[in-house]
Amino acid sequence: MIFEKSRVLKPMLNSLKMSLMAVIAGLIITVPVAYVVTKNNNIHNRLAKFIIMLPWSMPASAIAVNLINTFNQKSIFAFNTTLIGGFYILPIAYTIYALPLLFSSNEVAMKSINLGLEESSRSLGAGKLKTFYNVIIPNMMPGIISGAILVFIRTIGEYTMSALLYGVYNRPISISIITNMQEFKIGISMAYGVLVIAICYVALGIIFKLDKKRFI
Repeated sequence: MIFEKSRVLKPMLNSLKMSLMAVIAGLIITVPVAYVVTKNNNIHNRLAKFIIMLPWSMPASAIAVNLINTFNQKSIFAFNTTLIGGFYILPIAYTIYALPLLFSSNEVAMKSINLGLEESSRSLGAGKLKTFYNVIIPNMMPGIISGAILVFIRTIGEYTMSALLYGVYNRPISISIITNMQEFKIGISMAYGVLVIAICYVALGIIFKLDKKRFI
């Protein structure tokens, strides 16, 4: 039934799409910040790190409530529209929720890079941006991928923020599991659960493969 009816499949696709959006947005923010913080540990960079790590100290419900208070009316941060009830409010919430984990993973990956590689690249004539994209990021890639997969696993089944922020256009699989249980559609609910477990199992397998030396 899940794969035969688009209405039943949609929550699964929504969760996959929103989790991927959160991962991509989080990486765009955290990879450059991890690089800058590792290179220059001044007060401004420490403040940036503090802000990114702050969601770890906040309950998911508090993040959701603050997003409701912020975006339940037109805002310049939302291009003069209201986001509550639309699709994008949940990806924003997932991104905020994901920032600390992504940053921690990227910071560890950055600290493991031999700084001599960057110096060699610069001495051969490459600029800062070229060195960053062609030397730093490829060497950080295992850490970036591992952090991205962990965030994807955490957000695909996230319930607390989803229950407060979901709407008609972005109903995630976690809400559908509970809703079908309440409607006594136990088979569909359990099938959703199996799909989430299978996706997470594959994702964890990728992490173990990337970091197999550590776990052997």
